[in-house]
Amino acid sequence: MRKHKEKFYLSQGNCAEKKTVFWGEDGSEENFFREQSFSFSHFLNKSSRFFSKYTTILQRIKTRPLNREFILNLWGHKAEDCHTFLVEDSQQKSSILQRVYELSAEYKKIKIHADDICLIIDELFTNLVYNAPNTGNNISRKETPEKLNSYLKLAPKYSQIFLSISENSLIIGAEDYFGSLSLKKLLHKMKLSFSGQSEDHFSDLSGGAGLGMRLIYDRCDGFILRINPKKYGMICLIIDITKRKNIKKVSSSFIVDQEEKDNE
Repeated sequence: MRKHKEKFYLSQGNCAEKKTVFWGEDGSEENFFREQSFSFSHFLNKSSRFFSKYTTILQRIKTRPLNREFILNLWGHKAEDCHTFLVEDSQQKSSILQRVYELSAEYKKIKIHADDICLIIDELFTNLVYNAPNTGNNISRKETPEKLNSYLKLAPKYSQIFLSISENSLIIGAEDYFGSLSLKKLLHKMKLSFSGQSEDHFSDLSGGAGLGMRLIYDRCDGFILRINPKKYGMICLIIDITKRKNIKKVSSSFIVDQEEKDNE
């Protein structure tokens, strides 16, 4: 078995029970993120047409880490379906968004999702530039482009944003090689959001947790995270393009694959 974390907590404390929560069985989506001492492994929406794929992912992470290729293959996406953008320059967001709008025009089936796609990619780009490299660098939004670009070069590889399009699904994702995402902070922000205590985008969080999490979560069918602390981070968002999601009315599945830290 892999050395990876099976449980995550929204607050301090310990609970021996390991649990996968199913929407409609174990309480509400709000309870999932809001309860102070609620322990969980993952959150799956049983009504999703992709439910069986999410259960396949749960089996996978027991023995092997998740990666982009596995997720794309599971949803039947081919290599030519995936468009990748290297984040080499802090000023390239507008060119990436322009290309995404062009792709939306080429694929008629995703036109209706174009605004949501660009909003998500905008948030992911911001995270990769300002938050992912924030491993003690105290990166400010007022930094010069040159300074921001120097931070981007600190990782062994450039971060990437990818967009994959098939007949019935979109997969939008980001990969970075800083591994600075703080799951604890990210979940804490979700808890605040579902509790009505905060409606802000989750920006300006040290440790790379500024994902605009709730904004993204409300627009996808599946939210998949892979975290290898201080080494690698990946977020994959699954959008069902056979329907228009009613924002804030449909629960998204939430899966996290987190490696144990080396010193644990």
